[in-house]
Amino acid sequence: MPDPWVTRELTVRDLLSHRSGLPRGDHLWYLSALDREEVVGRVRLLEPATSFRSRYGYQNIMFITAGEVIEAASDRSWDAFLTSRILEPLGMSRTGTSTSDLVGSDNVATPHVRLDGGVVPIPWPDFDNVGAAGAVNSSVHDLSRWLQVQLGKGTRDGLTLWSDSVAREMWTPNTVVPLGQETRRTHPETHLQAYGMGWFLQDYRGRLVVRHGGSLDGMRAHVALVPEEGLGVVALTNLNESRLPVAVVWEVIDRFLEPRAKPRDWNALLHAEAEREREASQRRETEREKARVTGTSPSLPLEAYAGQYRSALSGDLEVDLEEGTLRLAYGPNYLGTLAHWHYDTWRVTWQNRSLGSDLLSFQLGSDGTVESLALSGTDRFRRVPAEPVPGGPSR
Repeated sequence: MPDPWVTRELTVRDLLSHRSGLPRGDHLWYLSALDREEVVGRVRLLEPATSFRSRYGYQNIMFITAGEVIEAASDRSWDAFLTSRILEPLGMSRTGTSTSDLVGSDNVATPHVRLDGGVVPIPWPDFDNVGAAGAVNSSVHDLSRWLQVQLGKGTRDGLTLWSDSVAREMWTPNTVVPLGQETRRTHPETHLQAYGMGWFLQDYRGRLVVRHGGSLDGMRAHVALVPEEGLGVVALTNLNESRLPVAVVWEVIDRFLEPRAKPRDWNALLHAEAEREREASQRRETEREKARVTGTSPSLPLEAYAGQYRSALSGDLEVDLEEGTLRLAYGPNYLGTLAHWHYDTWRVTWQNRSLGSDLLSFQLGSDGTVESLALSGTDRFRRVPAEPVPGGPSR
């Protein structure tokens, strides 16, 4: 960790409770070429967002780290350990930890995204490096078995995978999760929300709800348990922008807990929240457009911006000039075209259209040459000096 005191004090409980103090840093694994060990190794370079254990801050890399802890403790990869310790005993034969396992399989959903006002299929991305944070692919049938063993506090059909005390530990609040405006609007009955170990915990209509959701490109899942009622619900969809799984889960919970009450229109509620998000995003884009200074030009000729850039945290990035257009390559998946925005800032439109666009700014040094660049969502990349051409002038 960046702080040696935190390195000494950090526990597995901290890894699983989102209280490391680190920012998300998801660009280290998301569509990157870094493996799990490399992602975890770069954590020491992340600038902390808050002090250690002071507040909730969702952090996928800490769960990747937890998977690496399993490998260190068992001498088996997280994937192999999960398969032998959980999946095989429960008969979860349709569950795996790599999208490569899906190639050639039958009855497999195709991920989809929204583009140009419609919904289109996309290829399965490679997210093997996210490991214990989100690499599992499963089915409703298999996940129903997972919910049954959770409700059985580690036991299902006479098979015990973990003890009752471990179940209680997973559902014990470790980190307070603030109630945001959306939660207050959609769950007025909820007064307290926390994070246990791998689970969100909240009170709802006088019961404890244990839940978690998540999404990756083209897929979204939501899982919830009401342990006092022996109820478990899982909803999956192959469109990650959709809030339908969340609406389905809460609709089932409401109908189960209050069968005679008029059902809340979760679809309308969550659709309204999605509209608020879209409107907020449009406002941000409008503000960005307003802040754009028209009539400016780059400080230097286009070829002066081309070159290799490097960050100890984020890796290498290449800017090339091709037929009068600057193009960017960051890892194997972030390929984009640069269009001048203003001054020395450019808009990057990604070749993978589902990634949208970002802003990139070049910084000049005191000698007037390009010194570094900053790309939205990452850190600063320093210009790598070009190797001198033998017998020719250095650049």
